[in-house]
Amino acid sequence: MFALGVIIAIGSAIAFAALGALTLWGGWVTVTRELPIHFVSAGAAAGERARTLALVVVPLAITGVFGLLAGWRILMLAFGLG
Repeated sequence: MFALGVIIAIGSAIAFAALGALTLWGGWVTVTRELPIHFVSAGAAAGERARTLALVVVPLAITGVFGLLAGWRILMLAFGLG
């Protein structure tokens, strides 16, 4: 049973880390490619651009980092290090 629990924990750690990394990668693509196109087409002011960037980047960064940290922590627990 212990080995089965370790295998499941390793699988969930990989899943959490993968989702965290994909969230950060998708956020980077959105910020560098998609948002500038919409800023130009909408003619947004500087304050509106800053607010939009903050409302997009902060949740994405929090979600991505927590996903990576959760994956790392689950992996530590699976190997008995935490």
